[in-house]
Amino acid sequence: MASDWKDALGGLIGKTPEEVARTQRQPAGQKASSGKEPPAFFSRDDYVDLADQCMQRLGRPSKNKWNKENEIKRNYGELTSSQMRNLFALVTRLYNRVTIGGEITPADIGSIKVRMVYDAGRKADVQSFLQESGLLRGLDFIGTDKGRFLRYARYMEALVAYHYYYTDKKD
Repeated sequence: MASDWKDALGGLIGKTPEEVARTQRQPAGQKASSGKEPPAFFSRDDYVDLADQCMQRLGRPSKNKWNKENEIKRNYGELTSSQMRNLFALVTRLYNRVTIGGEITPADIGSIKVRMVYDAGRKADVQSFLQESGLLRGLDFIGTDKGRFLRYARYMEALVAYHYYYTDKKD
């Protein structure tokens, strides 16, 4: 379990600020972590379908609750719509800046990652969501690449939408 969090933080635990700065200086679009492959949503055109599948896997079927298409609703435990929107708001702030021509810095990605790790530490269902969806690991593969960040933001938007569509609790 501890190694999962070390992996999530990109191996930054126990390093000096100088070592962290060297780790974060990589060419645009290059990942900051070891030789692992990026999450599938970066390379596949069907990232919306991937989001749908992810949210179906994460939710537990609810008894006697159905949506308009007669599909069973899902219970996501402590992963609420409000938490999903709060996580998405972190990404949206940077997305809005990038779409008007702003740059992405390692500090931007780092602040999103720290907040996600904090929220994951508070609630096990949030941790499961971030790991299953690949969102936490995906941050390591953005670097300063705007295209990758935009794909990340769109994938996250799809996850939020499918969570709201499938959830049995609207908050």
